[in-house]
Amino acid sequence: MAHDKVKKGGAAPRQRKFLCAYGESSTFNISEACKAAGIGRRTFYNWLTDDSKFKTDFEELTESRLDAIESALHSRAVIEKDTTALIFLAKTLLKDRGYIEGRGAIGENAPIVREVIDEVIAGSCTVEMAALRIAREGKPLPKVLEIMLTKPDLGNHEEESPPISDEELEEKYQAALRQVAEQRDKFVPQRREEVVALKEVLRDQDSFKPGGE
Repeated sequence: MAHDKVKKGGAAPRQRKFLCAYGESSTFNISEACKAAGIGRRTFYNWLTDDSKFKTDFEELTESRLDAIESALHSRAVIEKDTTALIFLAKTLLKDRGYIEGRGAIGENAPIVREVIDEVIAGSCTVEMAALRIAREGKPLPKVLEIMLTKPDLGNHEEESPPISDEELEEKYQAALRQVAEQRDKFVPQRREEVVALKEVLRDQDSFKPGGE
């Protein structure tokens, strides 16, 4: 029991450092966050499996980032009346309400999946970001990406990270948690109004009507 407490206490600072780095990343880059925390990717996946608190913090941080992106997209579509943003939202958020262009490819042969995989091959998109983009489209994750996400990172061993005081680490960690709470509190009450406004704007779009043909 004592050994477990020591082990958990030893992981906590690196978990906080990982979450801080992940929260500051503009591309959801897990590899960079692992490097900042001085851990390998396998350690990160072990934390997700074995540490429920870390998993919850990681998922909430990811959701807050996605909520912020979605809120910005809503603003672009509804306030700025950007047609491209409107079409994207109609295809994704309102597809169950009939805002579709017609039947399209699904699964691993869907255009969005092929496009994302091509970007991964070209090196312009990380595997993690590709998985997030495909998930947001409601498509199943291709097996090749699952393998790439779960394979051991042999080239990234446990490394010593730059020194940082416990006080500074705790401050950054608490700031990240506050940001998650603030974004969640701001996003939820705006969602209903934005969806209503989006539907009103879409009524004026000739190419997108409920029950698209």
